[in-house]
Amino acid sequence: MDLTKATLLSATLASLLQPASAALVFMDDFSTTGQSDDVNFQYTAGRQTGDVGNLQYRQGNGALAGTITGTIANEAANGFKTQIGNAGGPGTLWVVGGNPAQAVGSVSPEHNFTESGGVGGYLSISFTLDPVTGSAGTSGDWGAITLGAGDNASFGASGSGARGQGIISSAAHFGILFRDNGQFQAFDGSAQVGGAVYDATPATPTSHTIELRITGVGDGNPWDGSGDALIDVYADGGASPFYSFTKTGGYTSNYLTLQGFGGGSGNTISQFDNLRVETVPEPSAGLLAGVVLAGALVRRRR
Repeated sequence: MDLTKATLLSATLASLLQPASAALVFMDDFSTTGQSDDVNFQYTAGRQTGDVGNLQYRQGNGALAGTITGTIANEAANGFKTQIGNAGGPGTLWVVGGNPAQAVGSVSPEHNFTESGGVGGYLSISFTLDPVTGSAGTSGDWGAITLGAGDNASFGASGSGARGQGIISSAAHFGILFRDNGQFQAFDGSAQVGGAVYDATPATPTSHTIELRITGVGDGNPWDGSGDALIDVYADGGASPFYSFTKTGGYTSNYLTLQGFGGGSGNTISQFDNLRVETVPEPSAGLLAGVVLAGALVRRRR
């Protein structure tokens, strides 16, 4: 094979072997020019990107296993518990739990994230989390995310969906909490389905990158109530999930909620950053063709 042909083949293989690119659905880096008790402060000022555009959040607080009341309005006027742009955590979202004890703070973006990666792909939900700011990695308090929930527009008793509700609400959803001490617990509705260690050596600051990958088993869509939904959970860039759960029958909605919990009488701050949702398709046909072509080339040269 002459040099020209070899160079051309190399360039062709490089092109074919490029992985399929992810599509950004939503991203919020929580960057603001100042501090506010309203999570929606400057939400249209460039802090958000993605195909679904700018999203407001519903915010509230309430009981761990009970109902949570909330609104889109400025939480300072309603006693809810969020803060953005604090000097102690610039460019981040604080979700406050505790005071009173066992209280949960919640925020939920105004979008039903039923996008999917199709057959062979997945929906990725990722964020950075410090479960308890300023702690030495010994607290049992936590930050959490719930997904697969139905709408509960009022965050109150009149709604039937788990959106915005305590992580052990009986309504259909998946929830996973990350304790400051390195432990986690996972829930299917009100039933605990997992719990162990996601960080064996927590230290200050206990900041982690968390990613959930949701795959529709069978038809590629975990949100159509057909087939199962596989949820793989990763921490800190690990190559393998530290926890996996399969929801038989999948889900019919996918409202997301971020939560912070404080078990004591004072406030506990869970710090979130870089909330990102994207669809990741299966490897492209070009990738598979490239592998076949490479194999044929090796056999020919032999």
